[in-house]
Amino acid sequence: MERHALDFNDDSYPRVAPDIAVEGFSQWHNTAEALDRVVMWLKVGTLLVWLVDAAGGTVLVRGRESMPRVLTGTDTLDGQDILPRFGLPVHEIFAP
Repeated sequence: MERHALDFNDDSYPRVAPDIAVEGFSQWHNTAEALDRVVMWLKVGTLLVWLVDAAGGTVLVRGRESMPRVLTGTDTLDGQDILPRFGLPVHEIFAP
């Protein structure tokens, strides 16, 4: 697995791609921009990306070697091989 240095001009960001990236999707984003961010993380070597859509109550999960999956309130978000014991019911993410 090759990881690439990230090209951020801000010293507060890490210089190497994280294992997992979590992006938030809101009414101020458009779908194309959000999906571009998912692809960007995968291209630099991130292994797993979660795109959280609070308004829709869903989480899009995308791994480097897997097709995207959209999880809803009845599903459980897991860390796959990266965080093997992690599991969180999606409905708990959006609980009031």
